[in-house]
Amino acid sequence: MGTGPANIPPEDPGDEPTVETPAVPGPSTQMLPAAAADATDPGGGGGGGPTDADKARRRKLILILLGVFLAGLALGGLVFALVRNNGSGSGSAAVTTSSSSSSSSSSSSSTSSSSSSAPTTTTPPTTTTPPTTVPVVVPTTQPNKPRFTQFKVAPNPVTCSVSNPQASTSVPASNPIVTIDWSTANATRVDVSVDGSGVYKTDIGTSGSIQIPYGCPGPHTFTLTAHGPGGTMRSSAIVTSHP
Repeated sequence: MGTGPANIPPEDPGDEPTVETPAVPGPSTQMLPAAAADATDPGGGGGGGPTDADKARRRKLILILLGVFLAGLALGGLVFALVRNNGSGSGSAAVTTSSSSSSSSSSSSSTSSSSSSAPTTTTPPTTTTPPTTVPVVVPTTQPNKPRFTQFKVAPNPVTCSVSNPQASTSVPASNPIVTIDWSTANATRVDVSVDGSGVYKTDIGTSGSIQIPYGCPGPHTFTLTAHGPGGTMRSSAIVTSHP
């Protein structure tokens, strides 16, 4: 048998297409189905290129992307129109207010940060007012004023009697005697007077005892006056009488 090409029977429309392999010397060749060849080699043979389903999917994807793009353009145009209409109105004021508020917040934050740092205390200069100088008055040494440490007049009251009351009531009464006892402090001289009619006796001593006649009837006032470097001091006693 010769080695020429194998005789290929005429194609039957109902049969699967076959791929013809060249005849080589040796064992007989086998025929592969066209579908198998297409499956193993997508680019080869007569079945290369996308299918109708792939083309439909691509068109659908392109339409979706185009719709999204157009929707984005429409939304962007709407936003631009809104911003343009409110550009010189409240929107601008709102933006400005927001910016101002943000600036104020930033300033507040800065102030808070500054205040949280170590505060700088400014001590105002103190003005020292010199104390008012009050002149100190040194009192001159004054001697103490004289005073009586004892003063007594007895008897009190004094009895005024007549020598013979049955004979006559016009008989003058006897003159009884009163005794004055005294003592002083800070005195250099003592005077005695009766009824303020002047000095009865002067310089009777700073202490002692003296007897003075009592003129009936009374009463009579006996006064002692003490004199000293610090002044004078008087002490008086009223002595009454009875029959």
